[in-house]
Amino acid sequence: MNFYEVVLHILMRIKKDSLAFRFIYRIYNTNCFGAWYTKRQLNRVHEKHPNGHSSAATFTYGDITVTAVPQNSDNYSYMIMCGSTNDCVVIDVGDAQPILQCLSDENKIPQAVLVTHKHWDHCYGNKELKKRYKELNIYGGEIDRPADVNMYVRNEALIQIGKLHFKALHVPGHTAGHMIYALQLNDELKCLFTGDFLFIAGIGKIFEGSTSQMINSLLMLNDFPPDTIIFPGHEYAKLNLSFALSLEKDNEMLKAMSKAVLEKRIARLPIFYDPLDFYGVYLIRRSSWLQVRKTLELKANTAMGLKAWQLKLVIVVIDKRVGVTLGDEYKINPYLRTCSLKFRKALVVAGYNVPTEAKVVSDQDVDEVKDSSMEARIAVFDALEKAKNDFTDELVKQIERKRLKSVRNNAQVSFSS
Repeated sequence: MNFYEVVLHILMRIKKDSLAFRFIYRIYNTNCFGAWYTKRQLNRVHEKHPNGHSSAATFTYGDITVTAVPQNSDNYSYMIMCGSTNDCVVIDVGDAQPILQCLSDENKIPQAVLVTHKHWDHCYGNKELKKRYKELNIYGGEIDRPADVNMYVRNEALIQIGKLHFKALHVPGHTAGHMIYALQLNDELKCLFTGDFLFIAGIGKIFEGSTSQMINSLLMLNDFPPDTIIFPGHEYAKLNLSFALSLEKDNEMLKAMSKAVLEKRIARLPIFYDPLDFYGVYLIRRSSWLQVRKTLELKANTAMGLKAWQLKLVIVVIDKRVGVTLGDEYKINPYLRTCSLKFRKALVVAGYNVPTEAKVVSDQDVDEVKDSSMEARIAVFDALEKAKNDFTDELVKQIERKRLKSVRNNAQVSFSS
């Protein structure tokens, strides 16, 4: 965590129904202060990370490509392109500079921008893109009404840009009008651009909605198949997985993903999906060879030039990266596991109060409980939020201890010299 993340953490600990929170949050969302603050933040980031906080990376499916473009200190914008039609759509332009560079590199003109919500780190660049491309349509939720949006959408609105077919979905919680966008890759496979609604192993802070609203929004994800690809709005994977693993220390998938994410982040690679990432050494143990072969043959025929009999050998050595689908999220994301008996028991062991049925001792790993009522879900959710705050508080203390130690060491060096 850097200094600004620490400040944000402190602000997030202020109760959202308090006058202090409402005042600060309202000021941030105003045009003058929010834009000014975001511009200052972007200037600092451009100096510190002139090439972005991560390397840009691209996912390819047929003639559709999705490029993750690093923004701000940990944001991602996404540029979606169709090779056969030259269509181009951008998701969440928090900073116009890297997007304009990417558009120039790819020799593309955007037909549309889709905005997930009103927070400035997701829409500050809209104004600059609108200046550059006069006829650009910028879509956003009619409740949030993000800056410089000229096309407002409601829940389940369909947005068609050539061969790129999107569906807008209203998911209140982080903000009252947060939208996510589902892209249909083919008849079966979809991907979700989730903004600050859903992260890898986490969710966005509930700033405006209620806990029940966020839970209902998360339940909407049940409408999507497990192989739905997740493209989140922030690079929070490492921290979120650390928190999840602190609660479920015996979760083998969390262990494997945490290790893979660490390796990928050391190389400054984004944590998002590639078909070869998903089926690795660990995951092959829980997937049938037919599933693995079917997925890899698609990749092999287009990009790798491998024969089918060679694929099984490739899978043994390829697992040095990581990617996440919705099916993975149900196994690693604490906020999607509030009805898992195994997870509820982990919360109890960690010292947090949850509904009584979670305290039943069992030798079996049960991933569902009978009590899935909203009241029970909220109780687990509240315990989870307390656990997350405790976890982050400890991180902040560690940062402060390291800072003080560094100050003392520097003082000793100065004194001795």
